[in-house]
Amino acid sequence: MEIFDKFNQISAIGRSILTIGVFDGVHMGHRFLMEKLLEKSKEIEARAGVVTFSNHPATVVNPNFEPNFITSLEDRIKLIEDTGVDFVIPLEFDETISSLGASDFLQVLKNQLGMAGLVVGPDFCMGKNREADVSKLRTLGNKLDFTLDVV
Repeated sequence: MEIFDKFNQISAIGRSILTIGVFDGVHMGHRFLMEKLLEKSKEIEARAGVVTFSNHPATVVNPNFEPNFITSLEDRIKLIEDTGVDFVIPLEFDETISSLGASDFLQVLKNQLGMAGLVVGPDFCMGKNREADVSKLRTLGNKLDFTLDVV
């Protein structure tokens, strides 16, 4: 498994299918999501990747938020690795990322990671102010040419 901490350090990945989240604890729900990610990656012949965050996004959006992580970043990466995914990218969630709209962030994922698909849970939201829920992601998938699988 390859681990990247910044997009500018990423070599060519080729085509990928991704999931995104903090994944603290990598509990059974997370593992199920990653199983579906792996199934989809085999189906479309793409690499399975996980974009996670080294810090909790809420700490940037709300500086008074103090996360109580179940696992350290290192343990989380190991637990994610154990699911069989091809790569993990632990990004630092910062002001730049927090200011990106969903469309812009998804375009970065397409450009940098060759994202052909996204696998998420039914309550997933992303983008500045959590602007894109599953419904909006479907629309963005059609516009930006990626599949969306909701688990």
